[in-house]
Amino acid sequence: MDRIPSTFAFVSRYLPFLNFLIADAYTEAGEYAFGKISNIEEEKEKDDENITSGSIYVYPQQQQETAKEFDRLFGRDIGIKKHPTLEAGINSCNWGLLRGSQLQGHRDTFRAILQKNEATHNTTSSTSTSTNFVVLWGELDQSVPFKPNFDIVQKWQQEFPNYFKVQPLVKLGHECMFENSEQVGQQMLENL
Repeated sequence: MDRIPSTFAFVSRYLPFLNFLIADAYTEAGEYAFGKISNIEEEKEKDDENITSGSIYVYPQQQQETAKEFDRLFGRDIGIKKHPTLEAGINSCNWGLLRGSQLQGHRDTFRAILQKNEATHNTTSSTSTSTNFVVLWGELDQSVPFKPNFDIVQKWQQEFPNYFKVQPLVKLGHECMFENSEQVGQQMLENL
């Protein structure tokens, strides 16, 4: 029996003083979730002498605003209480749904749905219950790294062309909706 999720739920519920670990880890992950480009690329575009080596956020204002929102939700702003279920929700997702040991099972289930859709593609009526899937994925995503995984997902698109599409989002990271919601919304509309 896998006791990790229940152990973390116990810790979260009965040792709440340790919940700062969840807040700290989530905040740190938020720093990686926004798309970054190397300063060399940016220097070519802006020719700014104040840029140092390394990388910078494509959408720095949106990253700062989101970081402030995380601080508010986790109760780090003076006079603001933290969200009552945020840490427990993050804990549940990380130790339940998104656990590495379960991801292969999730992929297998997803592929089975796509296979069923493709198998019935030519025989279904207009009342079909098949589902189309479109994955909008930021090319600068480091949380679920785009570059090493895109080829795998693109093969699914080739294998299931009638029901699956992956659409790269240029200069966006994992938090694409916070970075440039207009661009993401436009891609959603184009793929309806």
